Amino acid sequence: MKTKFKFLIPLFAVLILLGCAKQNDEVKQPEESTAHMSGMMVHNAWIRQAAEGTTTALFGMIMNHTEVNDTLIGVSSDLAQLTEFHETYQKEDDMMGMRHIEAQPIDANSSLILKPGSYHVMLIRLNQDLNVGNTKEITFHFKHAGDIKVEAIVKEMNEMGSMDHSQH
Repeated sequence: MKTKFKFLIPLFAVLILLGCAKQNDEVKQPEESTAHMSGMMVHNAWIRQAAEGTTTALFGMIMNHTEVNDTLIGVSSDLAQLTEFHETYQKEDDMMGMRHIEAQPIDANSSLILKPGSYHVMLIRLNQDLNVGNTKEITFHFKHAGDIKVEAIVKEMNEMGSMDHSQH
């Protein structure tokens, strides 16, 4: 059993070092990339580049800097025919799947990272091309904080694997 997990120690060491390393490939975010209302913030929002009619995703970080638990109850945008909050999960057959989340709690004084392979916002059937460098508006709807409008920058994402959304 010990030999089964020996490879995990170096893996964790590499992950820790990568987390601490300075990210030189970051694109300078516009000032509007941090939007907040009464302590609830959406920070470093960015959208994967995509063509009209296709599906893409938005990533970033939701931060609740209040003393009150809140709930993300929706996301909206004119960019796509459908905008939904999703999570990636492992299905019983060891395949990865995605599901729509109607309401996502955000505990007081905590953050929720939106990233590939985890929580993210889906923009389904885009109404326009999303080109690298453009900024686009997305609105996050919270139970207590209300609506927060966010300017997200469009980026290229070569390192991301396929995101199967054929069920949409």
